[in-house]
Amino acid sequence: MVASAQKNEQPKPRQQADDPQLNWRTCWYPIAFAVDLPINQPYGFSIFAEPFVLFRDRTKKLTCLADRCPHRLAKLSDGRVTDGHLECLYHGWQFGEDGTCVHIPHLSDGAAIPERACASSFPVQEHQGLIWVWADQDISPAPAMPPAIEGLETEGVFQVDTTTDLPFDHTFLVENLLDPAHVYISHDRTELTIRREDAAPLDMEVLATSVEGIQGRFRRADRPQAPWTRITFYAPMLVHYDFSNPAYGLVGGLGLYALPIAPGHSRILVRRYGSFFKRSFTLKPRWLEHLRQNKILEEDLAFIVAQDRFFRASKQPLKSAYFPLKTCDTFVMAHRRWLDRFGQKLPWYVGFSTTKVPAGYPDSHNLATRFERHTQSCQACYGAYEQLMTIKQAGWVGAVTSVALALVTEGQVHWVFVVSFLLAMVAIATANQLKSRF
Repeated sequence: MVASAQKNEQPKPRQQADDPQLNWRTCWYPIAFAVDLPINQPYGFSIFAEPFVLFRDRTKKLTCLADRCPHRLAKLSDGRVTDGHLECLYHGWQFGEDGTCVHIPHLSDGAAIPERACASSFPVQEHQGLIWVWADQDISPAPAMPPAIEGLETEGVFQVDTTTDLPFDHTFLVENLLDPAHVYISHDRTELTIRREDAAPLDMEVLATSVEGIQGRFRRADRPQAPWTRITFYAPMLVHYDFSNPAYGLVGGLGLYALPIAPGHSRILVRRYGSFFKRSFTLKPRWLEHLRQNKILEEDLAFIVAQDRFFRASKQPLKSAYFPLKTCDTFVMAHRRWLDRFGQKLPWYVGFSTTKVPAGYPDSHNLATRFERHTQSCQACYGAYEQLMTIKQAGWVGAVTSVALALVTEGQVHWVFVVSFLLAMVAIATANQLKSRF
């Protein structure tokens, strides 16, 4: 993935004259897990504030278009999918595979559809259960395959996937993902093995760096005989932790995909996988794992929003604001310096010494609730949310009915309806409590 380098070599802090620059357009971007893509509906999203739309055509093939109708720039994602064609709801123009315009209601009978009526299309594919989009229309030479997680497709390996939108900049998200040192403090006792008192200095080594990313490894400094955990940053958006232990035949890790949506808005796609702890992958419903994963993300949320806001308010480079430690922040600094060297063609970024902040960067963040960040776009969680709403409504019907019948009955039958009323109220309270977690 990245060019080899001597042990402990650090990336150069600033761009060098011969450094290649990352072309953000010639990259694959993970948009959503395939299971969460709506059926027979357009799916709108952005990459670096550029709007796109996904839909499936008549053959169920994925198509990705620029999210603007070539007629008068209406959003195609506000339209509908009709017989495998994406229809703009403003004037009814329809688009098929590769953006070809197949129908214009106001065009005279027999008139040819102009070539200019076609929408801009982009390469898209499904790979390892993710929907990937190539952000450049020019596919010469052909795009390479998206970055793959080795071992993910091995027999006996299970996975749980979660997607959440976040109200802060993409580079602050990647910084957080490259920071194993914060886990024992910020996520104290979120899981049984994560405890604040176990926080310790880390041996952290950057093994290689190039325009394609960073390779490193780490372990506790007080356990020099412990195996290394491998960490890789695949530019510009994937952080992979490899916890596999080949000596014991164990495969496992975390794939953390950070999608730059807009200034002050990013998306994380979390993939937890492994051949061990099978029950934690297979027995829990997907929505229950999502509650756990969103709790972890929210434990960092306030810190990162504050970082983002302070940086924009101070108008100082991070070099003047940060006080990094070698035993804590090595990968964080490697990433910021990587942006200094290789990220200058990104639409915006925050490096260690250099920055590019776009005009109109938002002063306030939406996505205030978990429902806005996650539930409304997650098939599993929205389905569970609707079921809870149904239980709540049924509970109220049962409660009202039980009260009415209890008032007109006597003896044992009366008490049956009283108990029914109490059970209905318990169901309503439980549904309300669970609903608040979505």
